[in-house]
Amino acid sequence: MNNKIFAVFILLIFAASISAVSAFDLGDLFGAGENETVTIGGFDFNIPAGYDEESSKYSDDVLKQLEKYGLNVTGKTYMKDSTGVGIFVANFSDYELSDDEVLDIMGGNATTIKNVDGLLNFDESYAFSHVKDNCLIVITSTDKDVIGDFIIA
Repeated sequence: MNNKIFAVFILLIFAASISAVSAFDLGDLFGAGENETVTIGGFDFNIPAGYDEESSKYSDDVLKQLEKYGLNVTGKTYMKDSTGVGIFVANFSDYELSDDEVLDIMGGNATTIKNVDGLLNFDESYAFSHVKDNCLIVITSTDKDVIGDFIIA
């Protein structure tokens, strides 16, 4: 496998873990609202009530670096109290990689969350990775129990 592709996916993992850990929140001062559906990289995700989108300059910079490699990556970070969640979608269709090759790069233990098969690993934060339609979808969190709340199956 091309070392450049491997490096790009390693950067994606790093960006996802840093985003989920480094974001901060002052709390939801006005009470919880309703769940929201957002589209990231062409896929819909549930954002539970009380989670606010956070901007992380560091993760924005890493995403820009990944674009230089030609990898189309989009992502957003959400916070609720001290729980951070990052959602990242990387389109790998131009790299002629199979779904299994992409998941092998990500690593982790085979896990099913809300009827979605993928891999779960831990390195400063939890990361659930799965592939769909030539895209790698990674949801990271400081709390693995909330990852399923963001998945629309």
